[in-house]
Amino acid sequence: MLIRLILFLALCATLRADRPNIIIILCDDMGYSDLGCYGSEIETPNIDSLAKGGVRFTQFHNTSKCWTTRASLLTGKYWQRIAPQKFIVKECPTLPEILQENGYRTYMSGKWHLSPALYDEPEHTPAARGFQKFYGILRGATSFFDPDSLTRGFKPIKAPRDGKYYFTDAINDDAAKNIRDHAKQSADKPFFMYLAHTAPHWPMHALPKDIAKYQGKYDMGWQELRRRRFARMKEMGLIPANAKLSAPNKKAKDWDEVDRDWEKHRMVVYAAMIDRMDQGIGRVIQALKDTDQFDDTLIMFLSDNGASPENIGTKNGINCLGGKAETREGKTIQVGYGPGVFPGPEKTFQGYGPSWANASCTPFVLWKATSHEGGVATPFIAHWPKGIRKRGSINSSEFAHLIDLVPTCLDVAGVSYPKDVPAPDGVSILATLTQGEALASRAVFNEFANKGFMREGDWKLVTTKVNSGGWELYNLRRDPTELNNLASKEPERLAQMKRAYAEWYAGTGMKRNKKKK
Repeated sequence: MLIRLILFLALCATLRADRPNIIIILCDDMGYSDLGCYGSEIETPNIDSLAKGGVRFTQFHNTSKCWTTRASLLTGKYWQRIAPQKFIVKECPTLPEILQENGYRTYMSGKWHLSPALYDEPEHTPAARGFQKFYGILRGATSFFDPDSLTRGFKPIKAPRDGKYYFTDAINDDAAKNIRDHAKQSADKPFFMYLAHTAPHWPMHALPKDIAKYQGKYDMGWQELRRRRFARMKEMGLIPANAKLSAPNKKAKDWDEVDRDWEKHRMVVYAAMIDRMDQGIGRVIQALKDTDQFDDTLIMFLSDNGASPENIGTKNGINCLGGKAETREGKTIQVGYGPGVFPGPEKTFQGYGPSWANASCTPFVLWKATSHEGGVATPFIAHWPKGIRKRGSINSSEFAHLIDLVPTCLDVAGVSYPKDVPAPDGVSILATLTQGEALASRAVFNEFANKGFMREGDWKLVTTKVNSGGWELYNLRRDPTELNNLASKEPERLAQMKRAYAEWYAGTGMKRNKKKK
C-alpha cells in the first residue's frame, strides 16, 4: 500500500511538472505606480516578492475599462468582437472552458462583471463559462462589508454579519482554500485559477487597523507624492533616464486649496485597501508553498485599467448597493460626500477623486477609460520558478497586451486553441517570459468610449475623440510619458497608422456612433 502511495505521488508530481498550474490575479482600478515594486510607498511585500522572483514588464497594456478587460483577458480577443453587450458570446470559448476540457481543474474567486442581467441570465455567469468553482460577485462594484450579488456557483448568497467579514479577505481565503483542497482531492490534475479582486476600486472601504498604518503618510499631498514616486521609479529602472514627469492633470486641484484632512484620508484608505489585498495574496502564496505547488505554478498579476478619477454620486452608488443606500440592518449609507464624512466604514460610499488618481498613474497623463498610458499601462508581473530564468528582471524592451494571456496560458499548458472558432487576437509571450526573447513585430489596438490607440513598435497613435479626430502621435522609446506630440512632424506615419486603425476597427464588426452635429 505504501509503495502504491509513493508511486501515485510521484505520478502527480510528474503531471504537475509537465503541466503547471496557472493563476491570474487581476486587481481593479489600480494605477501604474501603486505597488512597492513599481515605485509606491504602499507596502506590498507579497506582490513584490513575486516581482523579485519573476519578471516585471514596463510596457504591458489593458483595455482601459473594467468589463472590457475581463472579456479580453478570458478570451484572448478584442472585446469588440466577442462582448459588445457586456457578456461573452456563447460562440467564443473562454480560457477556463478550454483548459477544463483538457484536464485542468478551474477555480474563480472575486469579481465577474460580465453578467448584465445578473441572475436572470445564468448562462452568462462564471459557473456556466468554465469555472467549476466560483465564489464572488457578479456586479462591477459593491460594498466590501456586505457585497451585493454575492454568489457561490449559481446560487445567490449573503455575507455573514459577524463584524469580521471583508470581501478582499473572503476571496483571498477562498482561493487559498481551493489550492489546499485541490492538493488533497485532485493532485493528479493541474489547475487554473482566476483571482479577480475588487480592490482598490471604490467604494473606499478598509479595515481600521489597515487605515491606522497609513495615517500621516499622505500629508504632503498629491503633487509631492508624484515627484517622490517618479524619483523612485527612475532609481528602480522602471522608466528610462530620459523620461519626464507629466504635468499635473488639469482636474488635479492645488493642495493648498482643499480640505486636507479629508483628502489625505481618502488616499490613506486607498492605500489600506491595496495593503489588505497584498496580505491576502500572501496567504494564497503560502497555500501553494504548503502544498508543494509553488515552484510549478505560473502566477501573473496585473490591473484591469488605470486608477479611477470618479467622484461617486448617489445614482451609481445606490445601484452598486443593490438599489438601497442603507445597511442590511437599515442604517443609512452616506453615498457621495458630506461634511465630516470620512471614507472607510461600511456606512460610507466614496471614491478618491482625480487628484489622487493622477498620482496613482505616475508618471503618465490621464487615467481609467482613456487610451493614453495612464489609462492602459498596467504593472505586469509573471512568477514561475521552474520556468522563468531571469528572475528579478525588468522587461522594458517588449510591449504586450492582455489579449496575449490566453495564447500564453494555452502554450504553458500544451493545449491547442479550438480549430472550429476564430483564433485569438493575441500571441503567446511564453518565450519572452521564460527566456527574455523578443516578440515579433505587430500592432495592438484599443478603443473604449471614443478613446483609442494603436501601438506599433515604438510608435503610438492615440486620441481622446476618435469620432472627431484629434489624433496624437508619440515615440514611446524617446517619450514614454506622451509629452511630445509628433503628429505634425510625421504626417506619413500618422496617415498610415490612422488607416490601419480604421481597418482594425471595421474588422471587429462594431458600429461606431456618428458624431453629433
